[in-house]
Amino acid sequence: MHKEMIIGIYPSSDFIQDNLYNKTCPLGLLTVLSYQHYKSIIYNEVVSGDIDLHPELIQNAEILLFSITVANFPRAIKLSKRFHLEGKRIYWGGPEVSMSGPKLLIDNSYIDGIAIGAGESIINDLLNENDRSGRVFLQKNITSYFKLINDFHPLKSILNFDSIKIDYNLLFDLDKYEGLSYLWGNDCLQANKRCYFCGRLSMGLGYRSPEIIWDELLEQYRNGFRFFYNTTDSVTTNLNLFKDFCIKKPNEIKDASHRVFVNANMVNEHLINSLKMINGIAVMGIESFGNLKKSNKINITENDNIQAIERLFKADLKFVVSFVYGLPEDTPESIDYNSEMIRIIVDKYGSNIDSIHISPLLITTGSTAFYDLYNLPLIKEKYRNMSLPLNPIELSNDYFNNFCMISRKDTIYKILELSEEIKAIAPKIKIGAKGILKAELFNQTDLNYFLKDSLANAL
Repeated sequence: MHKEMIIGIYPSSDFIQDNLYNKTCPLGLLTVLSYQHYKSIIYNEVVSGDIDLHPELIQNAEILLFSITVANFPRAIKLSKRFHLEGKRIYWGGPEVSMSGPKLLIDNSYIDGIAIGAGESIINDLLNENDRSGRVFLQKNITSYFKLINDFHPLKSILNFDSIKIDYNLLFDLDKYEGLSYLWGNDCLQANKRCYFCGRLSMGLGYRSPEIIWDELLEQYRNGFRFFYNTTDSVTTNLNLFKDFCIKKPNEIKDASHRVFVNANMVNEHLINSLKMINGIAVMGIESFGNLKKSNKINITENDNIQAIERLFKADLKFVVSFVYGLPEDTPESIDYNSEMIRIIVDKYGSNIDSIHISPLLITTGSTAFYDLYNLPLIKEKYRNMSLPLNPIELSNDYFNNFCMISRKDTIYKILELSEEIKAIAPKIKIGAKGILKAELFNQTDLNYFLKDSLANAL
């Protein structure tokens, strides 16, 4: 190793980790660092443990590039402050960073630069600039902020996805991953009107050549990987392109599965045939029964969701369903109705359900839910002078208190209670949750101990 080295870090989180975290990789870091002229390594604390276990990596690094999510920024702050004092250059990127903007950089002296804009913008700059270190990040030079921001929006030229090559060998402890994410395309049928809780920045900008992707995956298949994760927001955005992608799967890849996001109203015979070609596991955001309109999902009805589940079941395909508890005007009764519908689904279709995710709504910067909350006068006054990033749990508690007729705490209790019931009905179904702190699972004395102990294994 030499001094001029970049370490990409995906920090661990104080939130409950769902069952996917060892089966995916930090694809944003992986994509960006595949183009750096420095030597690079990507360290994922979720897979490899605290980075303190490998002090030699940090010792030899000049630049630390953090991939920030709403869940891991507390750990990122702790690490960034520490390594900044050791003389490392600290850079942050990710959706939460982009939506926070330059104020995040101003508020935190330990951060040397932040990446602003969708990943397509950042990669595009890397590919089109001879000096790949100067324009991708906003630096501490305040006078350059606005010039640099204008460089990111809009793109000066459309990103050529086929110019992207992913180097999975950058992943530290690659052999510890149970699966790998891959970049095929981008975006969702909800692109023009995001779901209520979604903080995604913008529409995606294209698709990569199937041949390039399958070459990358075939290499890793030969290395023993059998689970792959398509990060496209929804493969149903273009069913013909997805079919073409599936048709070109190498014959050598026979026993691998692919997790893909779909929209329920697009689950039809064409999609099902494509999923069968790649042993696809369909992931659908059902979000809510009875309060679906509040999720802002366009052109999707409760009947669409039920029909999609039935079609996947009849086709004998595995699928994942996710739900959000705490949409506007949710009550104890509406959440109980959701829970009862989930029980019915588990009882009827459980043999084909790979996993169920049930999460309390978590406020992410830039989402409609965030702006609905922040525009309340008392809330705006409360957070106006706070340094970024804002605490998502505090924001979410305030959201529940102002927009729901049930507290966040009681909502979490109902989620845990339902999770226990699902495990009793169908123990093979994996239970996932987002937006719940580990401390909230284990430290609430008013929760039944057996429930807590059981859910520690269920989640």
